[in-house]
Amino acid sequence: MTAVRPPPDYQVDSTIDLKDDRQAAVAIQTVFVLTVAAAIGVAIALDLPFGSSWSTGAIAAFTALACAAYMVVHELTHGLFIRLVSGESPSYSVRLPYLTTGSAAYFDRRGAVTVALAPALSGASS
Repeated sequence: MTAVRPPPDYQVDSTIDLKDDRQAAVAIQTVFVLTVAAAIGVAIALDLPFGSSWSTGAIAAFTALACAAYMVVHELTHGLFIRLVSGESPSYSVRLPYLTTGSAAYFDRRGAVTVALAPALSGASS
C-alpha cells in the first residue's frame, strides 16, 4: 500500500504543533499523568504483583516503567504502520512526559484510520 496524492485543490485544514500549542501540550501531559497515577493506584490497590513482597515504592516504580515501555511500543506501532501504509519514514519526538510519531505523508481515510488504530488492533500494545 502506498500513500495517495492529495487532490489538486487540497488545502491543509489544521495541524497540531505541540511545541507551539501550549494548551494541547498541557492537556496531553495532564492525561498522561492521570493515566500513570491511575495505573499506580490500581497496582497498589490490587497488591500487584500478587503475592509479592515488593514495597509500595517498588510497585509504583515498576508500574511507571511499564507505562513508559507501553508508550514506546505504542508509538513504534504507529510508526510501523505509517511505513507500511505510506512507504515513508515516520518521525519520532520525545517531549517528556510523552512521545509522538508523525509523518508528512497524506493519508486517505482508510490509511489514516489504519495508522491511528494500529496499536489497538495489532495487539502489540493494547
